[in-house]
Parts: sequence; C-alpha cells; structure tokens
Amino acid sequence: MCVDVLKLARELPLAEERYWHGDATLIARPAAAVLNSHQGRHPHGSETWVQATLRAVAQVGEDEKVLLSSTGLATWELTAWAAAQSLNNIVVLVPLPEGTISEDAHLVLQNMMSDYGLATNNALLVPFFVPPRGSEKLLWKARDGMIMRNAELLYPVSIKDDGFLASCLRDPRIVDKVDTHFTVPYSPSKADLPQIPEPDDVERKLSGFEWDHVAHWTRMSDGPWPGESRADYYGRFVASSNSSHHSAALTLQRMLNEECIRATGWRMPMNVEMVSLSALPPWEMVERMTWRKRYVRINYEPWGIAVRRDVIERLGGRPVIYGDLNQRKGLSALDRMFFQKTSEHSDWENELEWRLRGDLRLDQLADAEAVLFVPDEPARERIQPFSRFQVIAIS
Repeated sequence: MCVDVLKLARELPLAEERYWHGDATLIARPAAAVLNSHQGRHPHGSETWVQATLRAVAQVGEDEKVLLSSTGLATWELTAWAAAQSLNNIVVLVPLPEGTISEDAHLVLQNMMSDYGLATNNALLVPFFVPPRGSEKLLWKARDGMIMRNAELLYPVSIKDDGFLASCLRDPRIVDKVDTHFTVPYSPSKADLPQIPEPDDVERKLSGFEWDHVAHWTRMSDGPWPGESRADYYGRFVASSNSSHHSAALTLQRMLNEECIRATGWRMPMNVEMVSLSALPPWEMVERMTWRKRYVRINYEPWGIAVRRDVIERLGGRPVIYGDLNQRKGLSALDRMFFQKTSEHSDWENELEWRLRGDLRLDQLADAEAVLFVPDEPARERIQPFSRFQVIAIS
C-alpha cells in the first residue's frame, strides 16, 4: 500500500498570495525537501539523523535549489534553522487560524522570520489555514503531501519503515524524485526518566522546614525555553552531545540567570500568560511527578523554586478556583483567569494550584522570601553558587 501524495496535497487549505511573507519569487524556483519521520522527544546534535539532515540541507544549497520545509515538529524546524544558518533559499509552510486577516498574518510571519533567524530576501513563509476548533496536526499529512508534490528532489533521511512517509515515498509519481544518499537507519533516541525521591524520604529530609510556600516545579524542556528564540534553541540542540541541553537543572539555572520565571499562556484560560505554582509541600508533590502519556513526558521533576505564600499574594497571585462549567458562568472575567474545570476523570484540584498573571520577577524578592529545591546534595552543591536564595536538597 502507498499513500496518494497528490490527493493529499490538494487537501491543504493554502492561503492566497496576499498572505505570503518574504520573497514570493522563490515559489517558482526548483525545490527540494529533506524528510524525517518523528524522532525522539529530546533530540541532540550527535544523533545520526541530525548530522545527516544537516548534510542534506547543505546539499540542497549547493545544488542551488529552494528548500521546502514547515514548522510544528523538530524534524522540519531543524531544516529551517539549518537553511537560515547557511543562507539557503527556503519556503516554509506555516499554520494560521482560519479567519486571520492578512495584516495580522504578516505580523505573525514577520516575528516567525526573526524567531528562526530567516531573512525576507531569501525566505518565503506561506500560510495554510487551520479550521476553528481544529488542530494543525490534522493537516500535517496534507502539508507533507504538498511539500513532496512540489519538490523536484526528495532526500529521505531517517524514515520509519511502516510509517506515513515511507508509504508516501512508494507513490509511483514520487519514487523518481527520491535520492537516498543521506538515508540512515531509523533509530529515535529515548531520554532517561529522572529518579524521583520517595515521599517518606523527602518528608524526613524536610522535617525541620516550615511549609508556608507555593512552588513552581520544572522539568526537562522539549522545545525552546520561554523567551528563547528557535534560532538559539536549535543552535544549542545541534551543538549538544546528549539530551541534557534543556534539562530541568539548566531550566532552573536559566530562571536564576534571568531572575525571572517567565509566564506562559499554554493551557491557561484565554491564553493569558501566567505562572503556575502549587501549594502542595514537596513530599506530596513528588507523588505527582509521573509520566503523562498524553504529553509524552513527565509532568514535573524535583527541581523547583518555592516562594512564601504571602509574597505571592502581595504580587497578585491567587489560588485556583475549581469547579464545573456552571460555576464558571457566574465568575467575573478576572476570576475566570483563575478557574480550572474539574471532571470525574481529573484530579486537578488535588494539585492546589496557584496562578500569577505575568512573569514572576525573582529580582523583586528578598533573599529570605524564596528557596530552591533540588533532588540531592550533589545538585545542591552545583546550584548554590549561582543562587542568592537558599538551595535545599529534598533527598
């Protein structure tokens, strides 16, 4: 069986030319694409597929072809970053919400150009529209079909034998475009799961600590840190030799260096940017540091910053209001920002979440108003020199 690539390509709702941003003449020039199946959640620069992808992108440039790429997955975004680094000509397919007006689209695409380090004189961003309440993931296959249809040359790198791309590459109208010069075995890496201390051990270790705090716990990041450009992220990723380049420890250290916990709108009401914290003490929080199948990652690791509760209240932080949608209807617009829907399938209320609108500026805190929690004594010894706050090992 093979996928009908041309039929797939026709299903992608491309935007009209007035939405495009960059050098529109690139769309008519000979093009090539570098293809990868989904890889590990935490890739690093020494992986075979990464190095082969960089060589393939360089070859596209040497052949004076336009690189076709997209966003949304590291496998595509790496090629866009590599093209920017080598000043290759590139066309990038970008999802936008259906109904976006062209002026707003150009602002988004302009920011995206900057984010990846691309330039309008050798790059073109072409949007496709995502329907309301839809997900861009539902259009990924159509997008890939569009790229393969329009490329004159396809460089498959790391392709899963029984995956979607492998099926596409068997399309009789595609096979003559395929060059396997950069193909390597499909072998996605797996990051090691962190060791989580036992709750009883944590409670004994912290028996003398008075818990009147709320804490922001972090984890290994599988993408750019808040405030980090994709250009910087992929530069760090490519230069790394293991998956620790965005580890929980480095994430915490970045917060200390910036003296800031950056707010995010991810999974927040109305996408309002907020900092999420928990009033659970560490010995109870470690029980919730579990694998989340839905997000293909652990939800928290034992690295965090705890701030005195009265300080968070002074800064405008509030505990989350838990309830059903009927309760939400009776809330003010402000209160809705601190609302979390509950259901019989969730236990969100047991997390005792607090939220703070905007960034949590650590430089506004006195030394005694916050503490850092780390997994063990070696970690404490590494982090304490970088922190004016006390660092406490929880096991």
